[in-house]
Amino acid sequence: MTAGESLLRAILETPADDLPRLVMADWLEEQGDRESVDRARLIRYQIESSASGLNDFRRISIRKSVSQLFRRNRKKWASPMSETDGRNFSWCPVQKIDGSWFGSRMSLNGFWQPYDTPGVQKWERGFVWYISGSLVALILNADRIFSRHPIETIEIDNALSFIRWEPTTSRWAISSSLPPCLLERMSPESMESANLSRLVVAIRGAFVSFARDAAGLPPLPAPAETAAHA
Repeated sequence: MTAGESLLRAILETPADDLPRLVMADWLEEQGDRESVDRARLIRYQIESSASGLNDFRRISIRKSVSQLFRRNRKKWASPMSETDGRNFSWCPVQKIDGSWFGSRMSLNGFWQPYDTPGVQKWERGFVWYISGSLVALILNADRIFSRHPIETIEIDNALSFIRWEPTTSRWAISSSLPPCLLERMSPESMESANLSRLVVAIRGAFVSFARDAAGLPPLPAPAETAAHA
C-alpha cells in the first residue's frame, strides 16, 4: 500500500474526522504537481468553509476558489459513478442480486455537482460524501465506490418501492422484495413504523452498512438518535 493509499484509507475509515484529510492535504501539496496542489487546496478550503463562525465574505471567497478548482480539474477528478464499469448511464439493464431480478432507472451520471444541488453527488471537505441512485446501481458498485470515496450518506431513488402499507396494523413495513443483503442488516424493530420516512432512513442505513462491509471498512458510529423507534 502506497503512502497515498494509506492516507486515503484513514479517511475512509473515519470520514467524520478532519485530521486525516488535513494530513492528506499536506501530502498532496508535497507532491508538487498542479493537480495534487489543487486537491490539497480543495480539502483545506472546504474544511474551512464547513466551520461555524466563518464570515460571509470569506465564505463567498472560498466558494469562488472552489468553483475555479473544479473547473480546472473536472476532467481529472473522477466522480464515483465514472468509475463503475459503464453503469452510469440513463438506464440500468436488468440485473440479478441475491436471487432477485431488478431493472430500474438510474440518476447516476458523470456530471459534477460540487455544491448542494440536487443530483448525483455532493462534495464536502475535499471528497464526495453523498451520492444518489437506484438501489441496484448502488449495490452493484458498493465496494468500488466506498473503497475510493468517504461516502457518509446516500439517496436511494426508488426506496419507496421497497416499502408497503400494512392495513391490518396501520403501519408502514419493509417489503420482502428488498435484497437479502440489506434485509439481514435490519433489526425487526426497524422493519415497521408509523412514520414512512423512518423506513427510508433504515434502508439507507442498511445499505451504508452493507457497502462499508463490502469495502472492508469498519461500521460508522451509531447516530445519537436512532430511527428505529416507531
